[in-house]
Amino acid sequence: MFQLFVRAFSDSLRVFDTTLLAIGLTVLGALVTAGIVFAVRGWAELKKHVVENIVIVFAGAVATWLLVFLVILVQLPAKMLAESNTNLSKVIQEKKQQSIAINSLADKLQNQDGQISGLKLRIKGTEQAGAHVVTRTLPTPEEPRKCWLYTFWSQPNPHVSGSVIATDAVIYCSKRTENPVVVSMEFDGEFIEGNAVPLGVGVFPSGGGRDRNSKTFTAFLGVPLLAFQPVVVEVQAKSQLRAVRGVLQAQE
Repeated sequence: MFQLFVRAFSDSLRVFDTTLLAIGLTVLGALVTAGIVFAVRGWAELKKHVVENIVIVFAGAVATWLLVFLVILVQLPAKMLAESNTNLSKVIQEKKQQSIAINSLADKLQNQDGQISGLKLRIKGTEQAGAHVVTRTLPTPEEPRKCWLYTFWSQPNPHVSGSVIATDAVIYCSKRTENPVVVSMEFDGEFIEGNAVPLGVGVFPSGGGRDRNSKTFTAFLGVPLLAFQPVVVEVQAKSQLRAVRGVLQAQE
């Protein structure tokens, strides 16, 4: 809740295109002007000046800012959820582009294999013509399996008691993972409860929970995962967490 108020306060200042420094300079200017009025016209004129030129103006400015702040605070949860969905969509789109690039690389490797096969046929023809050539075919190097981890935050589950914010950790790997799949996610703090969902799957059997230290969540997914298919591990907590380590692999 504190983070919502901080975010709403920051957004409300941007609406007026101002900063805390600009507000401080404005207050300082008002104080300097009041000091000059007091020095030149005396205490009676100072009180009149403060009421007419400072109190009323500042009261109107503060009232306007409070109204904008309340409107932004009411709309902020929906805005933060939309931002989280947009960030997740960007991540998925980037991984799709990486998958296309990897498939293009695989096509190039297949073309190279075809050229090697043609070279073997020419060497064989040379052997039949009388020349003795020794050939050795080197295996095509296989790309190592790589995994990536990304963390973002969203609104808490209102049905989870004590939850203030939800942490979503997205993990995906460059190669297919065969069933049974286990996903394990370690966070930098304790959480209340969590769940794991592979994106792109309608209904799937799963099970899991947290380890004894309440910082690691483990789940068993009942479906195989394609290359670059994300799995989202969402945990409910009392404060903002960050995923520090994730594992996505077939259970041995």
